[in-house]
Amino acid sequence: MTAAASACAWSLPDPALADDASLEWFDVPADADEDFLAAWTADGRGGTLLRAIRADVACRFVALIPGAPGYELVREDGSPDVEGGVVLVHACDAPPDVPAGRRGYLGSRLYRRLDGAGFVEVARWSSPLMVFRARRPGDLYTVVTG
Repeated sequence: MTAAASACAWSLPDPALADDASLEWFDVPADADEDFLAAWTADGRGGTLLRAIRADVACRFVALIPGAPGYELVREDGSPDVEGGVVLVHACDAPPDVPAGRRGYLGSRLYRRLDGAGFVEVARWSSPLMVFRARRPGDLYTVVTG
């Protein structure tokens, strides 16, 4: 990646671990988006790259790379791969409740860090308003690639 991008504190890919996915967080200044995206494309990395919808989020980009080491899929619910809407990413110590039945909730995946340091919920919602109304913690992203 570029010098402007740095991995956030809770990032993990550990090549010694093998499981379902790698989730990586990147702290990229708002004025460095184009450079970061060019470097991401040049690296030829697979998976899905998400960009925060707000500029004040600590880690403005998140990469979800299936089949890479780091996280184990614990739970899948609904249709987390539908197009559109927003993606809620929430790092937490304990598994959150599934918001099934909540208006605007489309689906989610819950990953457990293989080092035992917590969980990450990746949930698809129809809009930021529906996430707000459901009072779900985390940051909102849109899909850039993948």
